[in-house]
Amino acid sequence: MRYRTGDTSRDNRYAGFFPEDEADAMGIKHMYSSYRYRCPFGDYPRRPASVARDAASCGVLADTFFSPDWANWCHIEGYSVVYLDGHTRFYRDTDRAVCNAAGGGDYNGDYGLQEIVWQTFFDE
Repeated sequence: MRYRTGDTSRDNRYAGFFPEDEADAMGIKHMYSSYRYRCPFGDYPRRPASVARDAASCGVLADTFFSPDWANWCHIEGYSVVYLDGHTRFYRDTDRAVCNAAGGGDYNGDYGLQEIVWQTFFDE
């Protein structure tokens, strides 16, 4: 399956991917994806996640979410999130609150705001 970006006109039975025959007919030979690792993780200074120190329900990896443009490379309806204990969950965000956390602008370098997003939206 190859990725379909920004197309909300079709049903979502392929979870953002074209069926192989359609991708081949359109000449699509690769898949786009982008993920965001959790950077500061809790308190500053930045530190890595720790199974001894952090809850298993802390998100550590998610589809890129830090701007509307980048969020369009991932699932339009929300974000896949991986947690410290290895489980995953799809966080539905149809109103696009996560990618618009900075008022619709890009907050790629704002790790403080990203940590607030992790805690507010993704941590269980």
